[in-house]
Amino acid sequence: MNKRQNVLTILLLALVTIELFSLLNSSQADELLSIKLSFEQPYYSSNQKFSAIITVQNGSDKKVTNATVKFYLGERLDLEKDRALPTEPPKKPVYSFSWHKTVKPGETQLKTSKAITSAKLTEGAYPAWAVIVQKNKIVAKKLSALVIVDSKTVPPLGLAILWNLNDKVHYDSDGIFVDDQVQTDCHFNSHKAGIYSIYLSALTTHPNFKANINFTPLLVQQIQNISQGYRIKKGGKTVRISRGSKESTNAEQLLSGYERLIKNGQVEIVPAPFSYPSLDYLADQGWEDDAIAQIKKGRTVTKKAFNLLAEPAGTYIPGLDLSPEAFSFLSESETEYTVLSEAWFSRLVKNKRDIYKPYRLQDRNNSRITVFFADSLAADILCDTSDPEASMQLLLGVLAETYLKQPEKQKVAVIAPNDQAFRPNAELLETLYTRVEQAPWLKPTTFTIASQLISPDTKPIELPGKSFQRSAVDSGYSQRLAKTKKKIKQFSEMTEKVHPLEKKLLDDLLVAEAGDFLKQKESGGENLGLGFLQSIEEEIRAELNKITMPESQTVTLTSNKGKIPIPIHNKTLYPLKITITAKSDGLEFPAGNSKRIILHPRENLFTLPVLTKDSKPKQIEVTLHYQDYTIEKSRLTLKSTYFNITIFIILGLLVVAICLPLAWRYFRSK
Repeated sequence: MNKRQNVLTILLLALVTIELFSLLNSSQADELLSIKLSFEQPYYSSNQKFSAIITVQNGSDKKVTNATVKFYLGERLDLEKDRALPTEPPKKPVYSFSWHKTVKPGETQLKTSKAITSAKLTEGAYPAWAVIVQKNKIVAKKLSALVIVDSKTVPPLGLAILWNLNDKVHYDSDGIFVDDQVQTDCHFNSHKAGIYSIYLSALTTHPNFKANINFTPLLVQQIQNISQGYRIKKGGKTVRISRGSKESTNAEQLLSGYERLIKNGQVEIVPAPFSYPSLDYLADQGWEDDAIAQIKKGRTVTKKAFNLLAEPAGTYIPGLDLSPEAFSFLSESETEYTVLSEAWFSRLVKNKRDIYKPYRLQDRNNSRITVFFADSLAADILCDTSDPEASMQLLLGVLAETYLKQPEKQKVAVIAPNDQAFRPNAELLETLYTRVEQAPWLKPTTFTIASQLISPDTKPIELPGKSFQRSAVDSGYSQRLAKTKKKIKQFSEMTEKVHPLEKKLLDDLLVAEAGDFLKQKESGGENLGLGFLQSIEEEIRAELNKITMPESQTVTLTSNKGKIPIPIHNKTLYPLKITITAKSDGLEFPAGNSKRIILHPRENLFTLPVLTKDSKPKQIEVTLHYQDYTIEKSRLTLKSTYFNITIFIILGLLVVAICLPLAWRYFRSK
């Protein structure tokens, strides 16, 4: 009996082990299952038959049994009702098809076809799902879209793609690159191409596709520096890379390639403010001049870099969002148009979702700017690089729904990916451009062309007087930036004429105002912006060190009052408006102890009236300053002989007073 029980126990354990091993293998296989969904055509007309292709990939070396592959079509997208895509397959599909399969290792391709009329589908976009189900559990799924659009004798939907080519500062305040990231991003290499060359190559391959690009001017300037030869820190040393090197040649080729696309009208350049700052932050600080300088310098650098005949008309807003206060910077910098987020439009205009046209917005100065609003849903889809085929099919679906709503009305859809981490690969760009070119109801366009095709409403939208929200930047770097900005302001106010440091200080300040520096956390490593701020302060200090006074001098008065002379040597080449302040215990300054002066180049001599009450030497501290900024300090010693003379006279009078009676008695006795 015991032997029989032992045998049964062993058999039971063996069965359990086999089952567990089978489940483990099945689980591991499930984890390696993936699925893709595509269509034989990017879109169909109502009288056609659609064909969906499902590709199942089993990455394990084990087959997966009892798997069911399903294809679903959901209800037509309703973008008016919901600005989001479904996240799960429909419970009540308008069409479905299933395969019960044993999925072998490798790739398995399945196909289903259906006449659109027999499926009772009309024009529009239908969410399409491909899923793998095992043991009533979805182990893999993919979302795409079936797009149905009939030919029409109406204008196509304008499609304004706005690429954001932006990067942070990669060089220090001495102009030395701290890494080779920009150089890597400019590589022309079929196996490992840089992101900027990928954008360029894709557009060159599709010459009929028009695009709009923000090439952040500070980034363009860095690429220019590389093209001309540059210095870089490597292994603790500074290495000079000459012009003609591979990196330099790549950068030069990149700039000339984009210049060609801009000049032939395929690309419209929409530069951001020079260093990609937060315009809201500048508005909160009250730095209107800096904001306008950022925008204007951005245009100037762009024009020069690409050898353009005129400066760009538009301005790219970092983050596609800004306050009404910051909006006024656009008109003051002569911006003709800009692009803002769909969320911005929703805050501005209630119960209205027609973002597919330009608007005229009127700021607090009653100036009007043309504004395009970006489709956030389309941008989110475009930023999904996991499966370019499915993403671009979904994008076509969203654009189809936009087009089919009042197709007789000319519209423009703006797609502006706002995520700075978004870096599309060559496959995504190729798929996007190809799919759009295959859809005659879509027409890629630039903002200038779109403005000519679609006229904004004659009545502008007035902006609210108050901000939607204030900038939340409040970091140690922000405080340091404000202090340095104050020193620049003080130095500028000192000078009667334009000083030779003006351009250098402004250039460094605009770099230091880059949004990346402001957002960098205190513990996030070295902030290169601090180097630019320090360089500014050192430049100002070095210039003001050219103003000198004698380290020590002694002044002697013969009266109890007089004027102390203060010689000042100004070695700068321009006059400065500053203040002299003298401080001393035991001295009075009848005309006040401070005096505003104009310090001319070379030698200057100024005086301050003083009044002393005794003969003790007095120490006087003389400070040259502008407001609270100290320029130079010196000390002098004041002596007065007035009280010594007075005592001598008094003693003399006493002697006379004593001697005269004695002398009188003496002569009288004779």
